[in-house]
Amino acid sequence: VALSVLAPLLAAAPVVVPADDALRLALGGIDSSIGAQQASNTSSECDVCLALVDTFAARLLDNATRDDATRELDALCGKLLGELHRLCDDLAAALDGAIWGWANEASFATIICAEVKVCEYACCQPGGLPEQVHLSLQPLHNGSGAMGIRATWATLPPIDAAVIAWGLSPADLGSTVSATRYTHSSGGWKGWLYTGVMAHLPPGARVYYKVGAPGRFSPVFHFRVPGARSATARGMALLFIGDMGILHSAPTMAALADEVATGEWDALLFNGDISYMDGSLPLLDEYLRRMERVLAYLPAVYSPGNHDCPYKFEPYLKVFPFDGPGEPPLYYSLDLGFLHITVLATDYPNNDPIWPDGTFGFAPGTPQHAWIEADLASPAAAAAAWRFTLGHRPFLCSSTSNGDWADCFGHAPLYREWLEPAMHAAGVDLALQSHQHAYERSYPSLDGKLVSTSYASPNATVYIVNGAAGNIEG
Repeated sequence: VALSVLAPLLAAAPVVVPADDALRLALGGIDSSIGAQQASNTSSECDVCLALVDTFAARLLDNATRDDATRELDALCGKLLGELHRLCDDLAAALDGAIWGWANEASFATIICAEVKVCEYACCQPGGLPEQVHLSLQPLHNGSGAMGIRATWATLPPIDAAVIAWGLSPADLGSTVSATRYTHSSGGWKGWLYTGVMAHLPPGARVYYKVGAPGRFSPVFHFRVPGARSATARGMALLFIGDMGILHSAPTMAALADEVATGEWDALLFNGDISYMDGSLPLLDEYLRRMERVLAYLPAVYSPGNHDCPYKFEPYLKVFPFDGPGEPPLYYSLDLGFLHITVLATDYPNNDPIWPDGTFGFAPGTPQHAWIEADLASPAAAAAAWRFTLGHRPFLCSSTSNGDWADCFGHAPLYREWLEPAMHAAGVDLALQSHQHAYERSYPSLDGKLVSTSYASPNATVYIVNGAAGNIEG
């Protein structure tokens, strides 16, 4: 049986039901009704499911035909008794609808067995202390134009009356705000999430905070409130990344942690494909644990990418909540001092329940397209000294780093046709893009043509692609 390379990750976030070696031996080649019966009687449905799907995927990767792999699955299922045998009916239906290119993904069995609702995956350590703490920018929507800082975190057992306690000294966290507790079950996820917004923060101040409740508080973290707010003052210092993932991103995480420790940055712009969870919630949890040293200290602005789509974006929306006018709030805008940021959801909407890859979700005639045009023409955008768009798929690029010619030479011209007239009329200065696992920066351009070779007060948009944060897919 092929064993998942996610095992080291799952060790940090234990599977709710432990794995059973007897089952894996039984399904790995012991052609014995006694061995099979022992396995079926001592193993959970989750263990059976994971072993079956791993075996099935391994046969596909050995160049077996789909029919051959299905016959082998049927033979294995024939060894199982009672309730475990009935699992195979649900499993066969799920595999029949699966995306076969995913068979080589380490998370394939995790996703399939969550889909048939026999596996649950614990989000967090069993002790119940807050983890996966991360910050995001949240407009207060109270007419003041003020920006709050949202803190979100997770626990396995629930915390009653959870709060964010904060102050201007680590010894005096006298201000508190209640946190909202909620959960979801997409992908077999098991745990609780909490979120709350710190408001009325002094610009430029260093704020210290902790999350949880008495007896179950996190360590004290800190962040600097985005500071000077005029086009002629300090300016704005922003980090921008996309397409990061977890399995090959340790250098990026370390570099980000070093930068955040300087205290010189106002915010992080995170442009989709955040953890490459691809439907595997244990992978997303582990990513957030590893990135806590960055995300708990620097507020972020998130836009979704195509690898954030599974389960109709529910895990993404739960983990990165945002109060905005959209429903769901996947596309939105915010004003950070003299900067107006229009956040696009380039892969929304799509009705596929598992893998919505909504490449045309913002075409003319869609609600998102109408909203983007209205936002770019809004008084807030007009009043800003700088205007950015933040969206995952590129409008202008030349790379084929993902092995997909269509991204830059098929889709990108369409996207410019749809939205570049509104961007140009609004005076968008920078279009921040990702998706291609490369770095590119254009000169000021319009309709794919060079307008100027100078970045000084350009009269067209500069396009930046930055999808090189660490994932090596493609």
